[in-house]
Amino acid sequence: MSINFVPQLFWVDLEMSGLDPLENRILEFACILTDGQLQYQHEGPHLIIQCDEEHLKTMDEWNT
Repeated sequence: MSINFVPQLFWVDLEMSGLDPLENRILEFACILTDGQLQYQHEGPHLIIQCDEEHLKTMDEWNT
């Protein structure tokens, strides 16, 4: 019995309010699935995550 394994890669893109994972938050999430040759297979959800105004005001110039 042989198993044909087809490698797939799950790519994640995060937009964040800053670079510190302990202080900053994820603002946007997107993902895609490719095969082992990096050929597009499927697009996952693209989500915009609500964040309160007070936290957004703490973003520095790099992130705005």
